[in-house]
Amino acid sequence: MDEIETAHIKYLVACRYFAVEKWDFDGWLANRSTDVARFELLTFLKGVGHIRWPGGECQYSAGETWLLPASLGRFELGSSREETEILRIYVPDLVAFEKMIAGKGYSEENRRGFIFD
Repeated sequence: MDEIETAHIKYLVACRYFAVEKWDFDGWLANRSTDVARFELLTFLKGVGHIRWPGGECQYSAGETWLLPASLGRFELGSSREETEILRIYVPDLVAFEKMIAGKGYSEENRRGFIFD
């Protein structure tokens, strides 16, 4: 698992068509941003909280899937009441994704366990 801010991130699968990450966190994840080249889906498996972006805010709860448009830019999400668990799904640049994962210290053997060409 990888820890960024207060999130534990587990990379489940990645191929040229999609990537899936599982995020677990308590509190707030600030300074997140969408990639202008793609949209993202966030599927909330557990928790209740808020998504905030410049000019807006909405509540999320378990069982919902949110589409974040590529043009959204900066956002934050979280809750002060309970743990949140989500799946983050997007279409990756697979070469850049694999370089990012290698840069985080994942061995070739580990990467082959969840990255498929």
